[in-house]
Amino acid sequence: MLLDEWGNEHFSEGSKGEIATNYFRELFLSSNPYDLESLFSDFPSRITEEMNVSLTATVSPEEIKKAAMSIDGGSAPGEDGLTGSFYQKYWHIVGPAITKEILYFFETTIIPEGWNHTQLSLIPKISNPSRMKDMRPISLCSVQYKIISKVLCNRLERFLPDVVSETQGAFVSGRLISDNIIIAHEMIHSLRTNDRVSEGFMAIKTDMSKAYDRVEWCFLETLLERMGFDRVWVRWIMACVSTVSYSVLLNGSSHGFIKPERGLRQGDPLSPFLFILCAEALVGCLNRAADKGNLHGIQIGSQGPSVHHLLFADDSLLICKADVMEATEILNCLKMYGDASGQLINPEKSSIIFGSKVNGVTKTEVKEVLGIEAEGGDGMYLGLPECFSGSKMQLLSFLRGKLQGRLSGWFAKSLSQGGKEILLKSICLALPIYAMSCFRLPKDTCARLRSAMIEFWWSSGNNRKNIAWVAWEKLCKSKDKRGLGFKDLEKFNQALLAKQAARILNNPDSLLAQVLKQRYFKNSSFLEAGLGSRPSFAWRSIVHGRGLLQQGLMTRVGSGTNTKVWWDRWVLDKVPRVPEYRQDSVIDLTLTVADLVDHNSGAWNRALIYDTFVQKDAELILDMKRSVNRPDEIVWGLLKNGLYSSKSGYALLDTLEDINSPPLTQTPPVETQLWQAIWKTKTTPKLRHFLWRIRAGALAVKERLSSRGIQLDTTCSSCNDGPEDIGHVLFQCKFAQEVWALAAVPMPPSGRWSRSVFLNLHHLIACSKKHSLQPEAGAIFPWLLWHIWKARNSFCFEFTRLDPAMVWEKAKMEAEVWRNLQTAPHDRTPSAVPTRVISNKWTKPMSNWVKCNISSSWVSQNPLSGGAWIVRDSTGKVVFHSRRSFSNLENSLITDLTSLQWAVESMKSLRIDKVMFETSSLALRDAFYHRSLDPQVGQKVNEILQGLNTFMEWRLDHVESSGNRAAKLIAQSVTDDHRFNSYVATGGPSWLQILLHQESSVSGS
Repeated sequence: MLLDEWGNEHFSEGSKGEIATNYFRELFLSSNPYDLESLFSDFPSRITEEMNVSLTATVSPEEIKKAAMSIDGGSAPGEDGLTGSFYQKYWHIVGPAITKEILYFFETTIIPEGWNHTQLSLIPKISNPSRMKDMRPISLCSVQYKIISKVLCNRLERFLPDVVSETQGAFVSGRLISDNIIIAHEMIHSLRTNDRVSEGFMAIKTDMSKAYDRVEWCFLETLLERMGFDRVWVRWIMACVSTVSYSVLLNGSSHGFIKPERGLRQGDPLSPFLFILCAEALVGCLNRAADKGNLHGIQIGSQGPSVHHLLFADDSLLICKADVMEATEILNCLKMYGDASGQLINPEKSSIIFGSKVNGVTKTEVKEVLGIEAEGGDGMYLGLPECFSGSKMQLLSFLRGKLQGRLSGWFAKSLSQGGKEILLKSICLALPIYAMSCFRLPKDTCARLRSAMIEFWWSSGNNRKNIAWVAWEKLCKSKDKRGLGFKDLEKFNQALLAKQAARILNNPDSLLAQVLKQRYFKNSSFLEAGLGSRPSFAWRSIVHGRGLLQQGLMTRVGSGTNTKVWWDRWVLDKVPRVPEYRQDSVIDLTLTVADLVDHNSGAWNRALIYDTFVQKDAELILDMKRSVNRPDEIVWGLLKNGLYSSKSGYALLDTLEDINSPPLTQTPPVETQLWQAIWKTKTTPKLRHFLWRIRAGALAVKERLSSRGIQLDTTCSSCNDGPEDIGHVLFQCKFAQEVWALAAVPMPPSGRWSRSVFLNLHHLIACSKKHSLQPEAGAIFPWLLWHIWKARNSFCFEFTRLDPAMVWEKAKMEAEVWRNLQTAPHDRTPSAVPTRVISNKWTKPMSNWVKCNISSSWVSQNPLSGGAWIVRDSTGKVVFHSRRSFSNLENSLITDLTSLQWAVESMKSLRIDKVMFETSSLALRDAFYHRSLDPQVGQKVNEILQGLNTFMEWRLDHVESSGNRAAKLIAQSVTDDHRFNSYVATGGPSWLQILLHQESSVSGS
């Protein structure tokens, strides 16, 4: 349902498409901007002649290919349905023609017809959108156009740091959003705590409405010319921007045709760069007002920069005195910029943060002038709290809500332990990274996030609270140290904050470093700075990160003249440190590293070094390579490039923890080798995690339950012979011994299984690596352990005693299926199967027959998989095609079988009685040749055969992937492009017409 501008409800696809088309047609109408001269008066040229020469140089085929290869292969395709991956994979075929057309564009500024037609995909801004304003348009540009755009981006990007003002933090190399957040935090902190600032200043947070969509083309062209861009470059840019046309995608269908008069596309690689150039017009206007004394920013310290605006894309923070005159000046600047550029401030989403001592009368007057009613201070700026004056834990509570939302979805609940590991590491941990890069999270906040992850990790999907068998601190150890490599949030937080400290240290001229220096270390260095009086939360956080940074900093020795041997950290052991002296040596406190060099040879003075330092440090020093012609410099000692990274910072925290740990808590080398071997075992991720649980003692056997205070009889229920611990259940129980006896796995040298899980696993892994053994004799042990455990659970909870032979057979069968899925079959000889044809191109079916090409797409860790079929008659004409999405299928073979079964049912529904089914899946073909590999597969095959036998005549043939491209591309649109809507349609899809025509025209009968 969609509401029109008068509030009427519309349900049909046609009427909804008309509403969307009219909405965007009106949005993209020019506002006929005026007074461009007033905005650009005194606007300085910034592009040098050298820049223009580089920007307008002749485009080469190599440059075009580089641009094509840099496009995200998995991003949404344009109208033709071809993704970047297609062009990258087949560049040797399509590249020459594409390159010729693009070179022609750079000669003539003529874009080939259709390349710049763009579909608008609507992304909801809220949970249940009902109006067009509730949806964000994302432009699905064609890959051909994106290549042109990328060429221009690659040329422009390297000049942006010199062209774009330092108060803009978005899309410029070397600048981070965190800079804007921390500077804004300091400004707002001053409004609250600095006596001078709190009495007379304010910050205005503005929101630009439909910022990209309202950019006027004549304004953009004038801006580029005034900035000094060469006319050739301006023509290229304007050709890309002004030749666009749109249609709107609703529920997979295209509606309308729109020829816009303004706007930049969200989805065009060039748009972000052009938008920040447009914002330079507003920056220039504000700077002129400040130069004339009409606008005053907050200046911290007499030498510090005056900050009167911060811009990040379409988010603006404008700072001035809290009076009517400066509010009017701000309003005039915004109006002048808006009249020329088309930009429009949304007062409802804007707010004013007044100094804490600004009186109420002034506040009222300023609000009336600006037309903004809301007062800020307790809201959000760039996704994080504006001010931390209240409870920090409460202000950051939204992080737990976001995390819990990810962990409580249906998708997360259906994951195996391997899937949970990926979700926690790649998605859930990424949620708080943004906040942790700017602020030190309170311990309570970290504890709440940690508890949510612990609960998710140990949950079994039955909404019951499960036992956490291994402490989270141990799970955060690396995999070769008994853990799973999860991040300790507090340590990770400090490592990220150390990154901020490193940026301030290495970029002392940045706006952020200048602001902080004038406030906190005006008369000292950054490394020596203290907290100061009434520090902001951001500064406290950076100082916390600096503590880690300092532990990894060291002097990289060059000439050695400025490095003091006994005062500076210049020796790298596990961590940077000062070297240790020999007890019998004479210590000279003024000794420098240069004094340790033989000045005649320029090499280390070996005798002096051995006489001065303990042997270990002497050898470390002698192994050092010096750059004698370079000065000594302070670097991050744990990486060769000397630059800090959050990964190496986190590793340093782990190292320091190990150094300070008692020897008994450290992992012995032989144990480390076993953990490494477990994670390298050739089996499924689920079973690798099961092996980890075995060794970590994370299985709910009676002995482990008793250790947690649960009162129960610990005797093994199966054999009544000894206590039920993990070693007993899996190796020493009579039932387990019968299973191992049936398997061909060699016994340990002692002739019997040990009670020690360590020894048994060590033996099994050693056997799995012996090439002299058959695969089922060595590598099958993970499946055996898993099914022994499952049999124990069946007996304990379902009172069902399984036959050891059945357990062995099932383990063997699953192991064989997994091995077959890892590699395509090579030399299998089909027997007793339907007609088998292998072709490398699509061929027409026989007269009175139809051919149904089938394909599927399955991606690990993606809950959705896709299936597709295309039906063509004996002339090659496409009669029908269909796409369908499936949920939670186990592997690619099951997806292939499910797709075939669906295709068979579809052909019956369409009353087709002579069908030639064709697939490019070797695994699917093999499933029909060897039907006893897996009970689930065998059952599926039997069901399909029952359906096939209802046809008058049928065949199941195999074709190379090159002969099944169309069906494959449709199926991949589910997993690659997230097009999960299922449908059946007559004819073929419009975006595959060329391919379908080519296949039918070259095929034989």
